[in-house]
Amino acid sequence: MQASYVLNLPFGKGRRFVNSLGRPVNMLVSGWSVNGITTFQSGFPVFLTEAQSNPLTQFFGGGTLRPNVVADCRKKVSGSAQSRLGEWFNTSCFEYPGNYTFGNEPRVDANLTSDGVSNYDFAAVKSTRFAGERANVQFRAEFFNIFNRVQFAPPVGQHGSSNFGTILSQVNQPREIQFSLRVNF
Repeated sequence: MQASYVLNLPFGKGRRFVNSLGRPVNMLVSGWSVNGITTFQSGFPVFLTEAQSNPLTQFFGGGTLRPNVVADCRKKVSGSAQSRLGEWFNTSCFEYPGNYTFGNEPRVDANLTSDGVSNYDFAAVKSTRFAGERANVQFRAEFFNIFNRVQFAPPVGQHGSSNFGTILSQVNQPREIQFSLRVNF
């Protein structure tokens, strides 16, 4: 889900609130707007492969091997994203498929998903028009990922790898703030 919004604040001359101020104060109070983008998205399914090869892949070009799933094993691990970085899912639920088999784990496991997105971008904008002039000055303060929320990369999905099931990096940027001043004429 993604929601975008723009709100012109109702303050200053010609607006609903505080509209009878002197010119210098009115220039400070009027012309403000806020806008933003809020994004929520669930994680993508995890793609699992097998690190070792078997005769099907070595000699016959059989494609990509996937691990076997241990019967009646709970693959999901509970807890917060930060607590699961070392083991995003139960890695003991997977084993080498054996010779001449491809493995029974699906290509992507819909029950095992990567970290989702929860992001907020925000901007405050101040436009000031000069009396008798066609020019205006616009100041912008923009905050990307304003709450500095981390989005983790998918876990390592190669069974047999020393990092199998662990999160090794972050895929989004930390909070970024930028200011700009623009003259329109």
